[in-house]
Amino acid sequence: MRLIRSTEHSPAQNLALEEFLYRNRPDGVTLLLYRNAPSVVCGRNQNPWQEADTLWCRENGIPVLRRLSGGGTVYHDLGNVNYAFFVPRADYDPDKFVGVAVEALRSLGVEADIQGQHSIWAAGRKLSGSAFALNGKCAMLHGCILAETQLEQLSRSLRKRPDISYEGSSVTSVPAPVTNTVRLSPMATADAVEQALIATAEQFFGEADFCSLDADLTALSAKYASPEWTWEHTSPFKAIRTLPDGSRIFLEVNTGRVAQTNSLYDESMLH
Repeated sequence: MRLIRSTEHSPAQNLALEEFLYRNRPDGVTLLLYRNAPSVVCGRNQNPWQEADTLWCRENGIPVLRRLSGGGTVYHDLGNVNYAFFVPRADYDPDKFVGVAVEALRSLGVEADIQGQHSIWAAGRKLSGSAFALNGKCAMLHGCILAETQLEQLSRSLRKRPDISYEGSSVTSVPAPVTNTVRLSPMATADAVEQALIATAEQFFGEADFCSLDADLTALSAKYASPEWTWEHTSPFKAIRTLPDGSRIFLEVNTGRVAQTNSLYDESMLH
């Protein structure tokens, strides 16, 4: 098993690294571990305006990015451990690879199990989601484990604005109660979760061969940091904002830009 531990905390850089490994996967199993600075990461088929309070994120220096894989939106910070497995397409088995993370957490005293769409839960709360990407040769399955994440920041970043509703074909996230592993077991810190992931993966796939990656990720990193990728790849949608006086503003948005606006007033306002 090849093991790569990214020392970068740039979300754009680490998303670029994932795509590079996905497109240029060596033979066998590769495990990538990384942590990101505070950021919001949406699934490939999502509407970032719908998934996060983008204004609040911008005002607080929290970038919003779009990743390669599908799935729901997640909040990352340095207390969140991200793992990604890259394997031959024929070996893709989501329960097996999410199971590595489950066994790692159990080794730290967290009574975790797999529920729903390959998510990890314990004590009635979600600890980790997962997502995947597939091509003709490679499968990537990745997940983020809440270990010591700032949960208040997570909640605030992903808060939906009550005055705006959306219509469109984008995939929407499914809200769930969350918690940190360290709250369930004091030994399950972010550092310990990383080490447990490595140790458990070695039990499944053999001794880890620690590798460094000598690749130019400049172009891919620029892609993930770009507004074109994050915002303009959103499928067309309609945003409906209800104002305090009861009137509504309709915005039709295409490729991240407002294509048409319209206003509607409640008739009761005229009496």
